[in-house]
Amino acid sequence: MINYLKNPLINYTLLIGLIFILIILKIGSFHMRLWDESIFAVNTFEMLENGQYFSLYYNGSPDLFNTKPPLLNWLQILSVQLLGYNEFALRLPSGLAAGGTVLVLFTFLKQYFSLHYAWIAALILLSAPGFIGYHTARTGDTDSLLTFMLTLSILQFLSFLMNQNKSAVYWTMFFLTLAFLTKLHAAFLFLPAYLFILIIQKKLKTFFMNVQFLLGILTFIGVCGTVLYIRELQTPGYFTQIIFKDAGRLFHEFDTHGGPFYFYLDKLFSQRYGWWMICFLGGLLLTVMNKKCKERIVLIPLLIMVFTYLLIISFSATKLIWYDMPLYPLLAIVSAFPIVYFLNHLGIQSRQSSFIVGVFFFYPLFLMFRTSQNNSIEIGDRRVEANEMFLYEAFKFNRNMDNVKVLYHGWNGSLLFYKYKFSTINQHIELHTDLEAIKKGDRVLVKDLKLIEHLRRNFHLTELSRGEYARMYRLE
Repeated sequence: MINYLKNPLINYTLLIGLIFILIILKIGSFHMRLWDESIFAVNTFEMLENGQYFSLYYNGSPDLFNTKPPLLNWLQILSVQLLGYNEFALRLPSGLAAGGTVLVLFTFLKQYFSLHYAWIAALILLSAPGFIGYHTARTGDTDSLLTFMLTLSILQFLSFLMNQNKSAVYWTMFFLTLAFLTKLHAAFLFLPAYLFILIIQKKLKTFFMNVQFLLGILTFIGVCGTVLYIRELQTPGYFTQIIFKDAGRLFHEFDTHGGPFYFYLDKLFSQRYGWWMICFLGGLLLTVMNKKCKERIVLIPLLIMVFTYLLIISFSATKLIWYDMPLYPLLAIVSAFPIVYFLNHLGIQSRQSSFIVGVFFFYPLFLMFRTSQNNSIEIGDRRVEANEMFLYEAFKFNRNMDNVKVLYHGWNGSLLFYKYKFSTINQHIELHTDLEAIKKGDRVLVKDLKLIEHLRRNFHLTELSRGEYARMYRLE
């Protein structure tokens, strides 16, 4: 198949089709998840309402819990203006960023190496469970956008290393600026590798001592400094939060999100990258042993970046599985190398190699398609998010939820999203943790068994509707 695709339009049409099927399709077909994506969804709605485009608000107050700059929120606003305030629109920027990462990876490898290499790396990335899933490509969080910006920065850096292209220095810094506007300090985690590579390749002076670097650093300071300064003016205490809370995650465990040093390596082998880790190890060995291959000019820097980044997040006190997402484009390039190498050196004819690649990737891509379209959620999470699942279905099927009171314990982020979502069709939902706010005649949505028992002791309950674990009652 691949060897017949000489027309760039056909190549990109097929690849964009795969991206749509695996990443974009049904991206809005499950409820707003707890925590991060619901926080961004609420921040975006309130930004639209109050016109404060440099500061984030949550439930009407300045948000110092989510200290990330507003680049993702700005993109979500554009999407919401076009598609409405819903799950699909809020997740679309993440899906497009993930698709963009695949496309720029494909373009880079096609330009510098071969079409075979480009396709194989792209297919590996599209079948990596850690790249496509919750809190990555298919939810409204910052990690997919961060990965896209960091990948662009890395590819520009590699272009500089290969060609001494000084304009690539500026673009390396430019995309680093956008990465910082996405997720603050996470943009800096590849910088130690950049510096080490420049030193060992004796290109430190060439990189730093030119006008393009000066323009790049001025762009970074000017743009990022302005955005952060405006938010500090509008939300005093913001600087303190990003210095001591966000940067402090390297040294202090945040909200019980810790783990052993091998946390990420274990996840990569067991679930996040799976059998592709075998190909990555093969690529590592081939790169080290085969000192004459032209791919070493890219693979050696990439391996330094992979191990440096992995060491930093492994030593970090706070560990969350999605922190590894920026690694996957780099892992895919290294993992594709042994497959390309053996196809080229086994004397297999073009048609045969295309057939082998097609068969080889059919099952991984099928598994990814099945996983992404199932949108399966663990039973424990379904119990916790039962009210959100009920509200998602209620909106989808045009059920009347006007004046329903949602009774809950704990975090209200995704419930607040649904309150705002229903307000766009002029239905008012109330969120309550206080049982005193509940009275006879109310329609109440509840999923907590203890709360249901409390209601039974004080009211006669008439069940109006039920979800998997949530119930809506009329109190009499």
